[in-house]
Amino acid sequence: MEKIYNKLNKRLKLPIKKIIFFLKTLFRLDQLKLRESKGEIRNLSQLKFLPKTILNVPFNLGRSTRGISFENLEKDLVGKQFINQLNGVPQSTLINNYFVILKKESELNAGDVINLPNNNILKNYPAWAVVMPWERIDITKKYSEYIKLFIKNRKKHGLIFDNKVSDLTKKEIYSHEIAISHVVQTQKLLKSLRENGIKKSSNYPRIFILKNNEKWRWIMATEGNHRAYLFYLLGLKNFSVIIEGIINKQKLRSCYNVKNGLYSLNEAEKIFDGIFDGSIYIRGMI
Repeated sequence: MEKIYNKLNKRLKLPIKKIIFFLKTLFRLDQLKLRESKGEIRNLSQLKFLPKTILNVPFNLGRSTRGISFENLEKDLVGKQFINQLNGVPQSTLINNYFVILKKESELNAGDVINLPNNNILKNYPAWAVVMPWERIDITKKYSEYIKLFIKNRKKHGLIFDNKVSDLTKKEIYSHEIAISHVVQTQKLLKSLRENGIKKSSNYPRIFILKNNEKWRWIMATEGNHRAYLFYLLGLKNFSVIIEGIINKQKLRSCYNVKNGLYSLNEAEKIFDGIFDGSIYIRGMI
């Protein structure tokens, strides 16, 4: 069903997608039953988990983009920063703390950050180049393209880079200015949420569903991470997202970065299990 839906989804135009969204809402397939909200997969769950559709998910099953359970954000380096901001820690302290973490990360490679220091491919790339076993991008492409996206993202939040992308140094990527831009971005979003509340938007955060036999969890994808941290810390129990895709433990062997040899099956399962448990740190700050 999932493969058929993905093929159809590529051909669907926006009006058709809106109809699918409407029908899913009409039949309450965007809402979970009690046992589903506790992590069980039931009869209609497959319909609710269709990629590229909306689902209202509980934070108790959620993992941040760094693999840590939302219920244990003290162990998530970015989550800890958010907690401190909500608790009123002074801006200068927040920036300095962020910068200290960035400096430490600048000395790590991709294998270090995902706790696979003996992976002979990962250890040749910087921490920010790490890709997951199920991502459909190889590490060489991530390495060549990510910094452009990173600069574009930081420019949206007011940071101007002096050098061209090709000349950007490790010192600039992990700079004090980067720390400032992240702290200021979070402060602006937090101020907006406190003054205006959480408004409904068509720009939904995105997640991946993690499926292990008849159990499931979810993890943040690349879009909406700041909002997810703050929504949880401001007391939301659940929120609406777009499902980016499904990661099935029983099918890890066929994942892109397992088939191409970046990860062994054992390494991919170790990463999956750690995220499923909410206990593994899989991405850095950048």
